[in-house]
Amino acid sequence: MSNDKPSQKDAAGAAQSARKRVTSALGLDELMQVTNPRNWLALTGLLIAVAAIIVWSFLGSLPRAVTGSGLLLRPNGGAVVSPVDGLVTAVRVTDGDTVADGDEIAEVTQADGTQTPVTTVISGTVTGVNVAQGLQTRQGATLASVEQLNQPLSVVAYLPLTSGKVIDPGMVAQITPGTADVESYGYLLGTVTSVSDFPVTSVDIAGLFGTDTLAEDFLVHGPVIQIIVTLKEDAANESGYQWSSSSGPPFQLKSGTPVKAQVITEEQRPIDLILGR
Repeated sequence: MSNDKPSQKDAAGAAQSARKRVTSALGLDELMQVTNPRNWLALTGLLIAVAAIIVWSFLGSLPRAVTGSGLLLRPNGGAVVSPVDGLVTAVRVTDGDTVADGDEIAEVTQADGTQTPVTTVISGTVTGVNVAQGLQTRQGATLASVEQLNQPLSVVAYLPLTSGKVIDPGMVAQITPGTADVESYGYLLGTVTSVSDFPVTSVDIAGLFGTDTLAEDFLVHGPVIQIIVTLKEDAANESGYQWSSSSGPPFQLKSGTPVKAQVITEEQRPIDLILGR
């Protein structure tokens, strides 16, 4: 007599097939692929990166700064200006000449024929002659520049008036000369040594540089304060000064070079910046 009931072996096979169908339908057979070691490594790396960002946001720092513009200058140097309006009838010096206090730089003849000698009150080296014989000049115009070349360069810079509330002597300054590519050489390192107590006027600026044009440029955006920055020296560099990311450019810096000045006023935690503190 035949047995119509399925054998235990057949029943077990049918059950296994059913489990496979259910597992496949639920995607459980892919679970083992999702949780393979490579994916665990990626997840671990992501968690480490997030943790590092969180730690940096609390322990790291971002600089806050104020920015202005100015010039490289040497102390005890300055401009020789004409005391009168008139015609330049003689020029007594050329670039590179050494002069002493009281030496005649030029002669200006006024409209009434009066001949007025123009003398320097600065001893040093003539670094620029701005006039030629036969040209008209006016009272206060710069005829020549005289410097003491054995003195180090410093920076005279002008920043917005509101900066005076946050800038103090001793703060770090980053100086970018117009003649040196910041991407190649970085910036000059310096320290703020002087901050004016009151806004400077166009007369103050013109008196220092010997030209009204610079005064107009520095005041174009409104009232400013004056700061003086002492540059960090480094005799190993061609320029003689310390730079942020290299040994600096392969040439000497010159007085009168325009610069951008940035003063670091505060180091702020990234988390405070994010939270608007």
